[in-house]
Amino acid sequence: MAQLLGRPLPARVTIYPPFFTDHGLNLEIAERVFINQNCTFLDYAGIRLGEGVMIGPKATFITLGHPVDPAQRREWLTGAPIDVAENVWIGAGATILPGVRIGRDAVVAAGAVVADDVPPATLVTGPKAGVRRQW
Repeated sequence: MAQLLGRPLPARVTIYPPFFTDHGLNLEIAERVFINQNCTFLDYAGIRLGEGVMIGPKATFITLGHPVDPAQRREWLTGAPIDVAENVWIGAGATILPGVRIGRDAVVAAGAVVADDVPPATLVTGPKAGVRRQW
């Protein structure tokens, strides 16, 4: 893990394999973080996990995306870092999207798709998908 992250992993971190990342060098993991199996971290724009964060199996953190306009989708990537504060619990199969900040002591329910910031000490649930526009 030290080679993947570019620095030593804190001593009290637990990561169950398999563990997936596209870079690793932009992943900051604090003490007492627990990452369950089959999690994916697309960390190109940066992911920070605060102390005491717990992550359920198959959670996905995505810091990159593509423009919505079909003519531009293959031209460049968009992205923003993800910041997860201390003592956050992220349930199994949750998806955290680019630019999201999750506040201290928050809980992200299993299967939730998080596209907006989560205030501290808050429970968020449910899928986010819905028709926003058409072209």
